[in-house]
Amino acid sequence: MERIKGFFRIAATLLLILSAAALVAGAGLWAGLRSPEQYEDRGVYTFVPYECLPTQVKNNSSGRTQRMNPTKTVYKVYYRDTEGAGYRWSVQASGKDSGWKTVEQGLPAERRVLGIPAEGTYITVDSTLTVQSYVGGLRRKYLLIMGAAGAYLLAWPLGWGAVLWAKSRKKRRKKWEDWEESHD
Repeated sequence: MERIKGFFRIAATLLLILSAAALVAGAGLWAGLRSPEQYEDRGVYTFVPYECLPTQVKNNSSGRTQRMNPTKTVYKVYYRDTEGAGYRWSVQASGKDSGWKTVEQGLPAERRVLGIPAEGTYITVDSTLTVQSYVGGLRRKYLLIMGAAGAYLLAWPLGWGAVLWAKSRKKRRKKWEDWEESHD
């Protein structure tokens, strides 16, 4: 029983730390979120795959694996627009073979291009999204992260308060029973 209690104590503390980190990260993402007015909708374009290349990314594993291999190779499929506007888009493939298979099939993908005039760059999003729905989706996601983290941060002291209250009540009851036995 003590092992289970110890496990729950450690898990609750780790979740507390994770919740605090998620709240800080969500707040940072929320603060850096652009307003819909900062985007310029450039329309929906058709993109076709043209190349699959290996790319080095940071290895997110832990321990010895990450120390021995700080980066890992992933394959990305690169797309370009068919209208010749110069837009590019890439997506990570599950492997080299699947990436090249995607390029060989040449299946087109429709993406909406959202320009960021202040930075002179652009992003591509799903063709069904508008600027408002894209920003609204990000806002909902960040609020959900912050709300769940905040709820746990509020529930944690209440839970531990209930545990401590139950322990103290049990001790008081035991003291009362002992006192009653000694005075009989």
